[in-house]
Amino acid sequence: FETEQGRKFFESLEEKYDNQANLFVLGKLEGDWGNVRRHCLVQAAAVEVLGDALGFPVEVVMCMAQVAVLHDSRKRIDVMYDRRLTRGQEPLDFTKEQAVFFDYVFQIANPDPALTSALTPWFLPKVLLGKASFLQLIQFLVDDMAKGDEIVSFDERIDEVSARNPNPEPEVEKLLGRPYWDVEREVGHRVITMVASILKARYVVFDESNPGRSLADLINQRIAERISEV
Repeated sequence: FETEQGRKFFESLEEKYDNQANLFVLGKLEGDWGNVRRHCLVQAAAVEVLGDALGFPVEVVMCMAQVAVLHDSRKRIDVMYDRRLTRGQEPLDFTKEQAVFFDYVFQIANPDPALTSALTPWFLPKVLLGKASFLQLIQFLVDDMAKGDEIVSFDERIDEVSARNPNPEPEVEKLLGRPYWDVEREVGHRVITMVASILKARYVVFDESNPGRSLADLINQRIAERISEV
């Protein structure tokens, strides 16, 4: 996003996934909320390059990228309504009708609700029951590597978000029977190990001594390559 080529690249992603990117407008992700928009787009770029590296079919990669684009598009609505409930009747950025219309468009634009569900705290119990698909696990992993509008190592991202939000969903933690972020780390590390094995089998250059950091470097390098081609 910091260079002209970078801006053009991410603008091209918005055009490519326009049905999902339209939610940025409906969700008013502009001004101070533009960081959420950038977060969604960098996550889509990461899904594209990692999906390609893992050998996913084009249509699968596109579906996962569409989910990444829209996954946080409702954030401003959620925050504004939470503030209204906790702080009293302060002005809202959205009318009730606008929020309802957003949800209607979101349902239409969401290509795979099962993949979208992998980006919520309630996904962890499903993983522990052995009911998570491979694609869901990859969607989950990339989401946990997206720190704002950059891709970082899984552990760096979890360190940051767990310090800021120690228990994002108390009901899930009760169900898990142990600290939420302990389970999140455990699952993430297992997925990284699986991804590293697949990349090795596909002869993708990858430093196995530090797979978490290497995976972030690989994704960032391939995104940078795509930006340079714009």
